[in-house]
Amino acid sequence: MRSLFITAVYLAFFVFGIRAPFVLVLGYVWVDIFTPQYVVYGILNALPVSMIMSGAVILAWLLLKSSPIVKLRPQTVLVFVFGLWMTLTLSWAVVPDPAFQKWDWAIKGVLFSCLVPSFFRSREQLESLLWIILLSGMAHCLPFGAKVVLSGGGYGQALGLVGSNSGYGEGSTLAMFSASLVPIALYLYKHGVIFQGRLIKLILAGCCIAALLTALGTFARTGLVCTAVVAIGLFITSRRKVIFGIVLGVVLAGAVAVMGASWEDRMSTITTAQNEASAMGRVGVWLWTIDYVKEHPLGGSFNVYFINKIELPMEDGTVLVAEGKAFHSIYFEVLGETGFPGLALCALIALVMLRAYWKIARQARGEQLWMSDLSKALIITSFAFFAGGLFIGVAFQSYFYYLVAISAILQNLFEASAIEVRRKNDANLAEVPAY
Repeated sequence: MRSLFITAVYLAFFVFGIRAPFVLVLGYVWVDIFTPQYVVYGILNALPVSMIMSGAVILAWLLLKSSPIVKLRPQTVLVFVFGLWMTLTLSWAVVPDPAFQKWDWAIKGVLFSCLVPSFFRSREQLESLLWIILLSGMAHCLPFGAKVVLSGGGYGQALGLVGSNSGYGEGSTLAMFSASLVPIALYLYKHGVIFQGRLIKLILAGCCIAALLTALGTFARTGLVCTAVVAIGLFITSRRKVIFGIVLGVVLAGAVAVMGASWEDRMSTITTAQNEASAMGRVGVWLWTIDYVKEHPLGGSFNVYFINKIELPMEDGTVLVAEGKAFHSIYFEVLGETGFPGLALCALIALVMLRAYWKIARQARGEQLWMSDLSKALIITSFAFFAGGLFIGVAFQSYFYYLVAISAILQNLFEASAIEVRRKNDANLAEVPAY
């Protein structure tokens, strides 16, 4: 029954996408985050569901009518250039076959995000994208959060939707992702126009709780860091700081109580990482990456970490030895695989994106207030990604590039709205009689 329902949802994106092409983009994002092919049995399990959906999006893009609202933004151009640079690095790949395998999936998410802003031309369409991201993420968080309440969670346990230790099935990645969804859920709670009412608000509040339980219940220290970043960001941007602070404190205290003493023991190791082999292994590969790019400033292309060999002295006198250890950081991942040019491009993409959100957050007023609050929410979401990215190698997963695409969409809507406001003001002035 579950397989039939999910298959019907997949097909529905195509049916509604005929009349409204942006729905096809929603379908691709849903497939990318929810990964139905790993959840169902039957036809979807045997089909390249992502390739089919992306093909439909590309065809729709070729047939898409132009709009004065849609403009090419700097962040979109930078993402496209970064995609070209990613491809160019294959020509000097140290491990060619593994490099191509990673490039094959990484380039799709990066370049696909360049098409996204062309499809979204209204507040409702943009909000539908936020809903898809949130609900697709909640498909991972709800079962995980429920199991955390029952069992208290645990490190390395497959309690989520996907059983494999990859993508959103990997604990640290899921912890970062779930924490970053909270600002989006709170924005929809306050400003949502597609779905409204008390029931929707209760659902969104439940989403926040499930996301928090998931972030902490993974027992990944990344989850605690990302949760702290989100909590600080929400407190700073809150207009009722006292009330928000009390509610936040109660929720966090309840979540920590659910985790139990074993969670506190795990989190206490943040300050004693120098005694832990896994943490020091990451430090070792970061040091190796720095040494490698000193001699190879253009990077070694994808999966270059396959060649690393690390020998790091420990405090107890032993020597930590590791080979082929992954980067475990978006910053060192980009640096090692795409070199200094790739790192500079990524930093520029992030800065342009944040600048766009910050500008709208400061300038949006009156009827545009929802844009201001959404920009603030997505700034917090972005910083949760940046903070979590210190410890996980998800630089080429699509989530970050969706955030970049949304910043371009929001810029388009903000400028179009500002022009409309000026027209109304000019019309009102023209109607005022002269004396």
